[in-house]
Amino acid sequence: MVSNTKGTPSMKRINNKLKTKNKNKIIRNRNLKSTSQADAAALQRRQQQHVLDVFRAAFGDVLSSSAFAASVQAVKQALFARDFAAAFGIGSHDREASNRLLAVYAARWSPTRALCYAAVLRGIYDQGHLDPLLRTPSSSTAAARRKQQHDVKANELPEGEQQREQQPDPASAVPIRQPVEKRQLRVLGIGGGAAEMVAFGSFLNQVSSFSSDDNDASEGDEDEDEDEDEDYSSGLAGDITLVDAAAWGGVVSTLQTGITTPEPSTPKEPPMVPPAYLSSRFSQNDVLALGHDGLAALMPLPHSSSSSPPPVLVTLLFTLNELFTSSGVGKTTAFLLDLTSAVPVGSLLLVVDSPGSYSETAIGGSSSNTNPSPSTAAAPAAPPAKRHYPMQWLLDRILLGTQKESVGGRAWRKLEAHDSVWFRLGTSSSSSSGGGGGGGGGLDYPIPLENMRYQMHLYRAEDASSTAAAALPKD
Repeated sequence: MVSNTKGTPSMKRINNKLKTKNKNKIIRNRNLKSTSQADAAALQRRQQQHVLDVFRAAFGDVLSSSAFAASVQAVKQALFARDFAAAFGIGSHDREASNRLLAVYAARWSPTRALCYAAVLRGIYDQGHLDPLLRTPSSSTAAARRKQQHDVKANELPEGEQQREQQPDPASAVPIRQPVEKRQLRVLGIGGGAAEMVAFGSFLNQVSSFSSDDNDASEGDEDEDEDEDEDYSSGLAGDITLVDAAAWGGVVSTLQTGITTPEPSTPKEPPMVPPAYLSSRFSQNDVLALGHDGLAALMPLPHSSSSSPPPVLVTLLFTLNELFTSSGVGKTTAFLLDLTSAVPVGSLLLVVDSPGSYSETAIGGSSSNTNPSPSTAAAPAAPPAKRHYPMQWLLDRILLGTQKESVGGRAWRKLEAHDSVWFRLGTSSSSSSGGGGGGGGGLDYPIPLENMRYQMHLYRAEDASSTAAAALPKD
């Protein structure tokens, strides 16, 4: 007979103690999770506030000007009329007036855009889409060289010593610090300006842990940085080229200075990105007129004559729908195909734009419907009505069509798509469409800022021959 001690007082006390211990453990885990979430939210607000501080420092005079409100209204009316030349001073011979318009736009609308773009970049980074673009070509070469040196050293030892060399004592093993190069992300921002510049800086700040040595480093200090082990060096360097028809060069230069230098009010605080980790350039061009050769000239060069150009992240942020609408489907299609043939294999194309009916393109004749007179024997046919096509439909039709008919040996593969996403200030980076509204999220800026909604599409340029081979049926 087996004795049942489960109901004895001593076992009940033990069971109660175990229950209490487990309950306390659950409470501690919940508290830790709650604390972690609170810390993450506080960190996100600090990062977003840093973005707004960069804009406030760069455009403080603009924001405090008595003419700011009137200037904002003038730019808003031009944008509503889709008169981008008037809104951004494109083609103006008055450079001062053009710079003033761009500064007003940057101070009013670019902060929210920059916060949103930084969140999108962080999202595709967390998904691992950017990983192939961050690998420096010399990293594999350096690893192979270290392995070769190890093999040569081992072969020079006696056979017994080789065996011991290949099986080191774990107790005596110590981490070996190897020289490394900075990881770097290369970006080509088509239609880019103030928002893209600051968003890129904020993204680099979010995914990096810059040390005080990084903040003090300059481009000439690379030899000193080689003592840093890759496991301990998490700084991501960035190189961005911005291209637009408007003269954003002065604004971009001002913002780069704000990103890479401490704020005057807090000189002891580190900048958003150390100067050695961010390089930028601006090219004032009409991208539709560049063609294949002009776009190829904007791509990064190969590291050597025997290597391929490194892949790049190409962005079209609230730009593509404007091209479709203002320049037509034909010219925009030609631009996208030229871009396809110009990008290095492995490059990514990130498209962010207004969602839904805000991003539709009309194709066809006039929508007017003329009514011929009944007395007319042979009335002319009414012109065909315009048909409206969503931007994402046109984009997929053009880019994914390269899987059947490649362009320049390239074919696009779609990696990710979101038809409607809300970006809300001061909260989580994004959420599915379900309502938005204004709000500042506890952030501090001289004027009110609004939440925004967007659609996002991400593509990768692949070697068409590899894509075709992968699509063949297997025996």
